[in-house]
Amino acid sequence: NAGNAVISGIGWELDADGTLIISSDEGMKDWKDNGWSLHKDKVKTVTILDGVTGIVKQAFRECTNLLSVDMPDSVTEIGWSAFESCSSLKTVVIPDGVKRMEIFIFKKCENLVSVTLPESLEFMSNTFEECSRLREIVIPPNVDFIAANTFRDCIQLEKVIMCSENKVTIAEGSAFNGCKFLEHNAKAIILPAGTEEK
Repeated sequence: NAGNAVISGIGWELDADGTLIISSDEGMKDWKDNGWSLHKDKVKTVTILDGVTGIVKQAFRECTNLLSVDMPDSVTEIGWSAFESCSSLKTVVIPDGVKRMEIFIFKKCENLVSVTLPESLEFMSNTFEECSRLREIVIPPNVDFIAANTFRDCIQLEKVIMCSENKVTIAEGSAFNGCKFLEHNAKAIILPAGTEEK
């Protein structure tokens, strides 16, 4: 609609101010297949409406002007590289309901400083690689494994807080390669009382 400066497809709409609204799973797919390649540089905010169940792989990759994302609790999975190289993105709240976060979701989000993860989260892999401004991460209680390179080259990461009292997250040797606290030999992984030995 040229008169209102609105660009739209099946289940998605991008207005002149850079607000992208995705209203259905079909809209998520149609945006990725038909809107992303042409309009990714115009996107400043993303609003995903209730009922959308997943964010497809590479959905917002290289949307370099993206500042904020609003996701509903209906989202249960975030596909790989969904926000990779979104260099303007600073804060993200992952809603309750998300169980899986695949690889490279926030890779090279160089200005990302704050991410809130939900207690529903069960799996994440290589999610925050090269997030060079991320300073602190709280691992939700349902996460029982952190894969290799999950926080690789998060050069400002100073504190990792584990929430689980029943099972301590298992981190592969390279999960924190390149993190600041390793350079200073600091005890930056904080565990619940009584679980240190385990």
